[in-house]
Amino acid sequence: MKRNLYKPLPDGKHHLQIGKTFECAAEFRKVLIEYSIQEGFNIYRVKNEKNRVTCECAAMGCGWRVHASLMADNITFQIKTLREDHCCTMLSKNPMVTCEWLSRKIEDKDGFLKGYRPFIGVDDCHLKGQFGGVLLIAVGVDANNNIFLLAFFVCEGKNYDNQIWFLNLISEYIGVHETRRICFMSDRQKGLLKAINEVFPNAFNWYCARHIFANLKSHFPGVEVRNLFWAASRSTNIKDFNVAMEGIKAVNLDAYTWLKDIPVDSWSKHVFGIDIKVDHVTNNLTESFNSQVDSIRNKPILQLVESLRRKVMKKFSKREQKAKDWLTDLPPLVQAKVNKFQKEGRHIRVIHAENSEFEVLHESVIVLVDFNKATCDCGVRQIYGIPCKHAMACITHLGVGPIPYVASCLSKEPYMLNYAGKIHPIPNELS
Repeated sequence: MKRNLYKPLPDGKHHLQIGKTFECAAEFRKVLIEYSIQEGFNIYRVKNEKNRVTCECAAMGCGWRVHASLMADNITFQIKTLREDHCCTMLSKNPMVTCEWLSRKIEDKDGFLKGYRPFIGVDDCHLKGQFGGVLLIAVGVDANNNIFLLAFFVCEGKNYDNQIWFLNLISEYIGVHETRRICFMSDRQKGLLKAINEVFPNAFNWYCARHIFANLKSHFPGVEVRNLFWAASRSTNIKDFNVAMEGIKAVNLDAYTWLKDIPVDSWSKHVFGIDIKVDHVTNNLTESFNSQVDSIRNKPILQLVESLRRKVMKKFSKREQKAKDWLTDLPPLVQAKVNKFQKEGRHIRVIHAENSEFEVLHESVIVLVDFNKATCDCGVRQIYGIPCKHAMACITHLGVGPIPYVASCLSKEPYMLNYAGKIHPIPNELS
């Protein structure tokens, strides 16, 4: 029977003690790394063998030392000697924090692959703890348009090498079975765009329209240009986009020329990939997530990762349980849009042309709706994945319900699949 088996303290911190035993040498080494990161010192391995491990603090002149070795069963490891006191300064950057260590702290989220739309928002925030660093995040969008955390990475800085490493991990995770083109939303940083294009050469790159707007405003102040920019960005069809752009051209030719230099398929809805079924033009999703983690940004790295894991675990569980009480097969936010378009469609005149094609008359404008192609001239249906007010008018005319015409990725089933991959609690023995 194994006695005096090591366990972390109730608050999750590690405390070494003479006589404590470990399941095996690997478990002792793992705890030793966690302890050194927690206490802010680097380890020098005097002996690192199958049957014994002796380590000292790597700081010159420091007296900290631990020795552990095999017990009689040739499996269990036990701490035999320990000098606990340090006379060195706590490290601000610990070389024990490796990519391998960090990757063990990131939980697998299989649900993203089971029911997601091919959209990933990428952003970062600076950490406030004594060790500094940056938190890189990647988020998806569930069927109810909630933030779905895909991955996070704590690193020393926001540079090309770290971004490449982070994106390569995401690629390994989702790229094996993914045949659709992924869409990345970012704030248009050159280093990040270069990294995305290298790891995901076929990806769509959407730029946060709010960041473009901020640059536009600094170069070309004026309320009219600002309003027309948002009209152009949110346009769901080429006609409305051209009207807005011609308006900018008439008001300020330089602003028009400046905008024309930015690829239009990166900031205006009307040319967004219709397989994405996401209508965001800003990166508010990732920035909203950053605000949610603001309260833990000053924690040491290990505590920050654990706090983040617990936050996500609780949120995922709560969402799954709440979805079981939904009254329809559509998530609440999707149902709300359906209700809105249905209400607006009541005042639209419909002429049934043939089979799946309809001609719709609304405010002296003729719009064509094709149910076989799931399209409408207004563009809303293709981009949102939800029947627009013109399509809703046709659905009401036919006397049928709207749910079968909503994109399958926006239904309850993929939402539940999103949260089918559990983030399990970690017992004290493994904290």
